[in-house]
Amino acid sequence: MRDMTLDPIALRTAFGSYMTGVTVVTAMSPDSVPVGFTANSFTSVSLDPPLLLICPAKRLSSYDLFHTCTHFAVNILADDQSAISTLFASRTEDRFGKVNWRRDSWGSPLIGGATARFSCRVHNRVEAGDHDILIGEVLDFDISDKPGLGYASGGYFSRTLEHKAQTGVATEMEKRFVGGIISYKDQLLLTPTETGLRLPHFRVPARTSALDTLTHALDGTGIEIGAVYSIYTDTKANRSYTFYRAVAPSLKVANLGHFIPLETVPQALTGPMAERTIIERYILESQNQQFGLYVGDDEYGDLHPVHPVQKGN
Repeated sequence: MRDMTLDPIALRTAFGSYMTGVTVVTAMSPDSVPVGFTANSFTSVSLDPPLLLICPAKRLSSYDLFHTCTHFAVNILADDQSAISTLFASRTEDRFGKVNWRRDSWGSPLIGGATARFSCRVHNRVEAGDHDILIGEVLDFDISDKPGLGYASGGYFSRTLEHKAQTGVATEMEKRFVGGIISYKDQLLLTPTETGLRLPHFRVPARTSALDTLTHALDGTGIEIGAVYSIYTDTKANRSYTFYRAVAPSLKVANLGHFIPLETVPQALTGPMAERTIIERYILESQNQQFGLYVGDDEYGDLHPVHPVQKGN
């Protein structure tokens, strides 16, 4: 087998394409100081005995504690807890002073509002490259009915917001449309229409989800649909739109339009002002690959931050 050098950044990106949940792993130091870090490297291992594993990075400031502790806890975050994930992925001091938490019966911190929480005793440790594999025996757990926070390709996603996008935010009187912000490297796809160039979009039939409609429309193109980027209502036209981020395999995408350099797209668009606003935000957010999710109408709404998870801080 030929030796080869792998690009670590590209490899991390490839690993990150796998959709996971988000956890905060916690433990208590011998002098009763709580510590924790954000991780999506969580796996259930066994039911009998009940085992799970997490993978703390050796660059963790709290690595020595997790390398020697006898007990720890895993908190699976709910879909409204992205701020907690970001907090424990940062180097902010006194992280536990900013969240609701309590000790379990073995002293490990349990974070309030989580989807599920597991209190563990260390079962085994295995050193693996720049991480440890920490296997825990589950001593106790609890679970709520709150949906979990998701993570893929450098950003969070919410099942609640995804469901809202798939089922549509339109009333019975509104027309529903779904579209794609389809990129290839530093270019975006625009579609010619009767009113000029617009983001590609499609009418959503009754009793059909936005995602199913877009998946069907892009079938056979090789375009990979990513996370929801914008859900809004055009109040003047009485239409609702859901736009997903997507990536094309090449510049040749059958009959969908033409790719245009990203920085020239706002000037090239001739459709609704809301689409221009979407692209202007996309251009800014693509510079550091931190994409948000807008939910509202063509004038007012909320931008939900979906910061990348930085494991091991």
